Amino acid sequence: PFPTDCKEFALGNNERAGIVVRAAEDSFAGMEEAAHLAMAKGVFWERGAFPQEPELSLWLGEQEETHHFAIEQLLVAPPRETICGGDGGNGKETGRKKAVAGPEEIREACARLVAGLPQGCCEGVRRDAEALAEMMVRLCPEVPWLILRLEVIQNNACWRWHQDWYTGRAIVTYVGPGTWAVDDAAVRFDRLNAGATDGLVPDTESVYRMTPNSVLLIKGNTWPGISGLGLTHKSPDLRTNNGGRPPPKRLVLKADLADDRVFD
Repeated sequence: PFPTDCKEFALGNNERAGIVVRAAEDSFAGMEEAAHLAMAKGVFWERGAFPQEPELSLWLGEQEETHHFAIEQLLVAPPRETICGGDGGNGKETGRKKAVAGPEEIREACARLVAGLPQGCCEGVRRDAEALAEMMVRLCPEVPWLILRLEVIQNNACWRWHQDWYTGRAIVTYVGPGTWAVDDAAVRFDRLNAGATDGLVPDTESVYRMTPNSVLLIKGNTWPGISGLGLTHKSPDLRTNNGGRPPPKRLVLKADLADDRVFD
C-alpha cells in the first residue's frame, strides 16, 4: 500500500498506534525529518534501482551466504558503563572515558566496509553507508555504538514478524526484495506475544514491501521516546512458490545503533 504522507499525522500516545511513513521528501534529510514524528516507527524512501545493480547481482551470485561479509563497529558516544555494588545489584557509573569516533572516523570506516565489493559499486554503497551512519547518530546522539554491516543473505534470515531490541537500524537491500514492515494496527499482538508463527499479520495487503535499493529506518524497542514496542518487520518471504529452488541471494547494508558493543 501507499502510506499517507507523514505530515498528515498528529503525535499520539497510543502504544499500538505506530505507523510506517514515507520520507518527508526523497532524501536522507527527508527521512530524518519524518523520523522525528513520535508515531513513525518506520520511515522509508523508494528511490529506484541501484545504478550498478546488474554488476552487483552477477558478483553476488558467486558469494557465499554470510552475515559477516564486512563489519565496522565504532563508539560514537560515551558508553553508559556501570559497576555492580554490594547492595543487591545496584550499580554506578565508572566515569571511565573512551575515545569517541567523529565524522572522519565514520568516513574511514565506511571506506573500509565497501573495500570487498566490485570496484564500480564501491562508491555508491560507501556514500549510502556514510549517509545512514550520520543520520542515525544525529537522531540518537546519546547511543554509544554504531555498527555497520554488509551481509549476503539467502537462507539464514529473520522470517518471523518481530521487533528488535537494539535502538534502531537503517537498512538498504541492493539486490533482491527488501524488508517487510507493518503499522501496529495490522499486527495480532496477542498471537505475537504467545509465540505463534502464523496469523501474526492477517491482512497481507497491509504489508509495506520495500523495493530493491529502498532505504528503511527501523525504530527498535529502545529508541528514545518509543511508545510501546518498535517497528514490526521481517525479511521478505522468499521461501514460498519458488519451485523448490533456494531463495535468491540478497546484498544488504545495515547501520545499527546499540547500547552495547556487539562484536569483539
